Amino acid sequence: MPVSISLFDLDRTLLSVNSSFRFCKYLYFQKMLSFSSLLRSCFYYIHHSYLGLSLSELHERVFKTLLRGMSEPELFVHAERFVDLYIGEMVYFPAFERLRRAQHMGHYTCILSNSPSFLVRFIAVKFGVDGYRSSEYGVDKDQRLCQILKILQGEDKARSVEELLSGLNIQKEVSIAYSDSYLDLPFLLSAGTAVAVNPDRKLTRIAQKMGWEKI
Repeated sequence: MPVSISLFDLDRTLLSVNSSFRFCKYLYFQKMLSFSSLLRSCFYYIHHSYLGLSLSELHERVFKTLLRGMSEPELFVHAERFVDLYIGEMVYFPAFERLRRAQHMGHYTCILSNSPSFLVRFIAVKFGVDGYRSSEYGVDKDQRLCQILKILQGEDKARSVEELLSGLNIQKEVSIAYSDSYLDLPFLLSAGTAVAVNPDRKLTRIAQKMGWEKI
């Protein structure tokens, strides 16, 4: 039974990049996505970053533009290949070293990510974590993506932490959460210790006020 738990956001935390965007670029070069659809998604991301588009709205628009109608089995094949080829160059080593240290110390380790499950599952396997939770999609009778079932946001991550702590019978005080974004504030506050990783401006101010470590 683990005596502690270490919980990691993925994009710009364990990884130095947005894994979903990098994967979509990969799909474009595999001729599975058009340049115009990729450009539209970049436009949505800019609106999210600077013009107030919510994370859920961003996710829904990108899903409709890029992913809806894609074969889930085919995405699994490409996601596994993508992770095998590029995970090494995407790792953010200060956070990755914390993951390896936690694993060495026998912590339960878990990735909690807004990125799609068909991608996060292979990253979780590659990193050897004990568990992961991510955004989920539904498929139709032909195994093609047809709807968003769940978008894993900060409050959902916080609930996941509570469930994990209860299920593993681990006290909050010995849990550690790592993230880069102020949108994950509920997640960071749900753990006994919070670590800001490459924090955005809002999280930087919060981390300074709370006395949280930054890496």
